[in-house]
Amino acid sequence: MKLSEMVKDWGGFERLVADLHNTGDVKVEHNVILTGRSGAPRQIDVLITHTQGFYTEKIIVECKYWNTRIKRLHVDAMVAQLQDLNASKAVFFTVKGCQSGAKTMAADHGIEIFLVREPTDDEWGEPGPVLNIHLQVIDRSILKYSFPGMQVYTTAVASGHQGVRLNMTMGSPEVRSATPTIKDDGSPGKTLEQIIDEGTLGVLKGSFNQNAVTFNGGEECTVYMVNPAVISIHPPAHIVVEDKHVLIPQIQIEIGIRVHQSRIVIDRRSSYLYALVVQDVIKTGRFYASRRRNADTSLIAPAVDEAPHEGDEVVKNGSVLHVFTNQWFDPAEMSGLTLVDMETLRNDNVQSNDE
Repeated sequence: MKLSEMVKDWGGFERLVADLHNTGDVKVEHNVILTGRSGAPRQIDVLITHTQGFYTEKIIVECKYWNTRIKRLHVDAMVAQLQDLNASKAVFFTVKGCQSGAKTMAADHGIEIFLVREPTDDEWGEPGPVLNIHLQVIDRSILKYSFPGMQVYTTAVASGHQGVRLNMTMGSPEVRSATPTIKDDGSPGKTLEQIIDEGTLGVLKGSFNQNAVTFNGGEECTVYMVNPAVISIHPPAHIVVEDKHVLIPQIQIEIGIRVHQSRIVIDRRSSYLYALVVQDVIKTGRFYASRRRNADTSLIAPAVDEAPHEGDEVVKNGSVLHVFTNQWFDPAEMSGLTLVDMETLRNDNVQSNDE
């Protein structure tokens, strides 16, 4: 929950501050009446008792849930209370900070002042407390293909490409056919199916990563499109079909594309009762104070600014993440659909997103 949602009044802030100290190492009491050396009763917002070995320390905490900053007169009163109760330490918790005179006097008397606030997006870590991205899972199919510039040789005479039939099946590796190619030194090269698989995957990655867009207003959907492409092969793929040697310098192909789009929203705050920053006004340090929903105690840890690792890519809200699968879907799924090429569909969506 946000600080503004948890704390509605003074008492709510006192209860929150008490819970911040509930780390399991100390005794925490809320709204305690103590009698000082003067004999006067004094109301303590939060009393923290820490016993270790022979020694017991009492820390008195005053909670200021105001719209104004702590003033010097409040520190004066706290100094008097500290001395009257013979406490080990006195602390202020505030949501507004303090005036410069109050800060100076508090530092002179060893009184701590802590500012409680919401973490910034940087303190949560990119992309902030709420992750809101789109995931697009992309599958392929082949609608049609041809081999322009293909040369067929029998003995030493080029005979064109008549009489050559290639029976290929594209799909996942376990069902895919294998049409072997031969390198110039006579050793086995990649299969023609591998060349098509790697080439089409490279085309899709270049097309989608160059200008990522969402479809259907960003809602969950499945979109089909077609992407014409030419896969150049250097040196040309050399295959043997029966008694013929075939050289294929390029493959002209229409790639069928299926995009499953989903939206992912993760609120990282949902697993916490609270996650706050407690800032030491006197020493200018910071702490992260949090309590998970399934925890009995709170957790306090020093805040450390981590420098980004060079070369790390940070996922930002609004990002579109692409997953390119090895799955080849049946082109019959696109039967009867009005095919739109990928570039047209991209331009239409970019325009609608801009509007």
